[in-house]
Amino acid sequence: MPRTARIDAPGFPYHVFARGIEKRRIFNDDKDRRFFLKSLGRLVAETGTPLYSFSLMPNHFHLLILRDRNPVSTLMQKLLTGYAIYFNSRHSRVGHLFQNRYKGLICADDTYLRGLVRYIHHNPVRSGLLKSRGELDDYPFTAHSYIIGRYKATWFDPAIVLGSFCDNAAEALAVYRDFMGRPEAGDAAARFDPLEAARKPGSGWSPGKDGDDAARDPAMAAGRRSVRHQGNTDVRHVQRQLDVRREIEIACRRHHASVEELLGGVRRKPVVDARTELVLTLARESGLSNKAISDELGLSKSAVSMILKRAAEKKAGAAPAGGPGSWLRNR
Repeated sequence: MPRTARIDAPGFPYHVFARGIEKRRIFNDDKDRRFFLKSLGRLVAETGTPLYSFSLMPNHFHLLILRDRNPVSTLMQKLLTGYAIYFNSRHSRVGHLFQNRYKGLICADDTYLRGLVRYIHHNPVRSGLLKSRGELDDYPFTAHSYIIGRYKATWFDPAIVLGSFCDNAAEALAVYRDFMGRPEAGDAAARFDPLEAARKPGSGWSPGKDGDDAARDPAMAAGRRSVRHQGNTDVRHVQRQLDVRREIEIACRRHHASVEELLGGVRRKPVVDARTELVLTLARESGLSNKAISDELGLSKSAVSMILKRAAEKKAGAAPAGGPGSWLRNR
């Protein structure tokens, strides 16, 4: 199936990560890591992309960046292509360096954002690359050492992260250090799984019924400010896009149809079946109005109403009139 378009949400932070093909190393030594950071620094400056956090591991990396003036894909395509060319040339290899496309998760909650910063910075310790959290202070390949001032770079502004803890710079640094260094903070970082957390409503880490982590962790609660001020995009609208896109992909896989066919109004039977299933699923589980469903799927409002009506008639035992797909229109 053709690749689906990525969700582009201006004003929101993205957790971006990529792994070496077959989990092979993408950094063989510090020279590789320094080249990657130099390229990253140049590109965040060129594209005007604020950088919250980064961590370079032997076979993968994590970035936390804000989608500001330019799409995340603009930076990532240049970064990955340029680095792959450098790495293959230096190490006399050919072929793909990275496993598939990079992954990008939208961060729509400040608690999740701070938990993610801690998760990214603890990566070298959690993996055994470093022996203790104390070694992070001197490790130049995570943003932690830049945030505490051990290293400086024109392309990295520590205030982006520290400002989420407290308005006062000195106090914010103390809160951040406490947040990173306490044993319970380390335990929370060990439990935190960004992929699992991203599946929860709002694309943010929110323990919900299990208790508010911010209430249990004063460092998280300090200077609690939503990342929603970063842009005018409505969080609920972005989450709806993510949920609908996921349902579209599931329905297309089940019926062996493509996303392009489904959104393009194609009337091939597998596409019609996938489209019908989507309307019923979104109406039943998402709480979207008929108008919202029609907007998301490129149908007329009357087409959505007809699909729901025929489904209700079928469930009640009535035979619906008309052939399959007769109510559909091209987008």
